[in-house]
Amino acid sequence: MQDERILLLQLKRIGDALLTAPAVAAVRQAFPKASLTLALNGPTAQLGSAFCDVDEILTYRPGKLNLNVWSRLATGRFDSCLDFSGSDRTALMTRLSGARRRIGYRKFAEGKRGRQAAYTALCDASVRDLHTVDFHLALAKMITASDFTPNRSGFTIPASSQAAAEAVTAVGDRYAVVHPGTARTEKYWPPERWAEVIAHLQHAHQLRCVLTGNPNDAEEAAHLRKIEALAGPSLHSFAGELSLMDVAAVIGGSTLALGVDSAAMHLAAMLERPQIVLFGPTNPFHWRPRHENASVLLAGNESLNVNTFQTKHRPAPMTDLSTNQVCRAIDARLAAV
Repeated sequence: MQDERILLLQLKRIGDALLTAPAVAAVRQAFPKASLTLALNGPTAQLGSAFCDVDEILTYRPGKLNLNVWSRLATGRFDSCLDFSGSDRTALMTRLSGARRRIGYRKFAEGKRGRQAAYTALCDASVRDLHTVDFHLALAKMITASDFTPNRSGFTIPASSQAAAEAVTAVGDRYAVVHPGTARTEKYWPPERWAEVIAHLQHAHQLRCVLTGNPNDAEEAAHLRKIEALAGPSLHSFAGELSLMDVAAVIGGSTLALGVDSAAMHLAAMLERPQIVLFGPTNPFHWRPRHENASVLLAGNESLNVNTFQTKHRPAPMTDLSTNQVCRAIDARLAAV
């Protein structure tokens, strides 16, 4: 059993994939000699080499035929398959793998005959009642048969990427990464408040500020341009100049990572960097960083580090977070570093 071939399917967005890394680490700890194949979706596969417990990455490209992926699934002679995505596509992949153990989530399969037939067992984990990391770990435990927590995040930046990021940024020893963008515009925080916070990081803490983001999205690009204009030339903007892996490396070397609930903040969490994450519309119960160097700010809550969370969340506008509150949270977090 230790030498078995295990297929892991995670075709959701970058943030979901990152929060699957501890589950992959749990599988590796349980099966140290197994061959692990991880399928990732499009841009997420750029981070494939950082999933340090995996032997093979399959890149599924949306809108393409992906004949190489389908062929590998059909001929891989897999013993086990874990479907972390629960979509029609990954259910088909699971069935095609021919693995004797094919496991998915009951929540995504029950009542959908096509999906349910793809699996030999279903995990009863509740996405509502668990942090996303624990939701993925619950699926992994269907084959590890263990309640242990992995002793590492399962995500490590390769040395080559670290060197490339250092060469590009040249920001010195102490810097803050500011990542204001996200796929959902309701999570944007006002540009003028970001500019004030950037000034606070520069003047009160003598930190150079690095701006990261995705300029290929029109709304995010406009958001970033407003922040750059307000913050002035002292802000080092690398939005669009770095690969996703290089962004991860820059975050990994930062003194502080600051942003809204986004993939960049999940990167900081996996790397356990000092960070502050701003929440409003989304529920930190499911998505917050959980390491000791992280602070969670929640719109409508005056705490400088929220530590009590509920499964049900009343969304609040990001404007309910004040600049003063974020600056005080920065002061507290950096004092603890």
